[in-house]
Amino acid sequence: MADPESPARTNEAARLCRRAALDRRASVWYERAFKLAVRTQNRREVIWALLGYGSLLYGLGHLTRARPYFETVARRAARTGRRRSAAEAHHDLILLCLDLHDFRQAEEHARLSESLYPRQHSRIPHLVHDCAVLLIREGYHSTALSLLGKLPGYFPRPEEAVLVWSTLARAAAGAGQVDQFREAEQKALELVGFYEEHGAATFVNLAEGAWLQGQDGKAGQYAELAIDVARRRKDRGQARLARELVGRIARKEPVPEEVPAPTQIRTLARRLTARLRIWKGSSSPEAPVGGNSPASVVSSVP
Repeated sequence: MADPESPARTNEAARLCRRAALDRRASVWYERAFKLAVRTQNRREVIWALLGYGSLLYGLGHLTRARPYFETVARRAARTGRRRSAAEAHHDLILLCLDLHDFRQAEEHARLSESLYPRQHSRIPHLVHDCAVLLIREGYHSTALSLLGKLPGYFPRPEEAVLVWSTLARAAAGAGQVDQFREAEQKALELVGFYEEHGAATFVNLAEGAWLQGQDGKAGQYAELAIDVARRRKDRGQARLARELVGRIARKEPVPEEVPAPTQIRTLARRLTARLRIWKGSSSPEAPVGGNSPASVVSSVP
């Protein structure tokens, strides 16, 4: 039970409700946490409440409503010298902008996030994953695969690893690495039945990978599974992505060819690889109660 007068505990209650897909309760807790944090002049918890509520809106598919919350956090955090929180906000804006098809801004937020995160921040592996998602969406599959090859080992929790394996499968499919696709696909399938939190995103990734491999039947089956999980989890964003793929299959759209990554993307990938190499898994000193980011534990927007 949350302490009703503690903004930190109230934020934690909101995060727990959001992970349990109790969206209305999460919204109430975030609103209360924000008001308590403002009243007690707790700048850190103000930021966590804004980030968390923005993530809640994002997960519900309200992209344009969510974006200002993350942008506000980035400005507030930079103004008060909270580089870690600014990095968190720019990190979450990567995939939000990507979902709005604003690739230029997504790349800019990726560069800002990478430059602001401390060397040992707990979300470095998540940043690498999400930047790989960005590269996949832009068609730079081989460069994305270079980031993802060893990444599952940085996610010991299976409920997180399942999504990473599926992202790896999608990148491998796009890069024409059939054996690597099949191996990652199998790893994801072994886990997804037990861990549904990222189940919709996992099935969307597998569907996209199968489609890139020319397996329309399998892609359609995965897409339908994604829609089913998304319905249960109230994940409108993933449901929309799955339906878009079903439409592409129905229209018999050609599979796009891989695009060579430009210099600035290859530079970003090298910086991220170096970041991952020196990362030792330390927790951020700004982490909220319970150790979870106010945003998703691992981003789930393919």
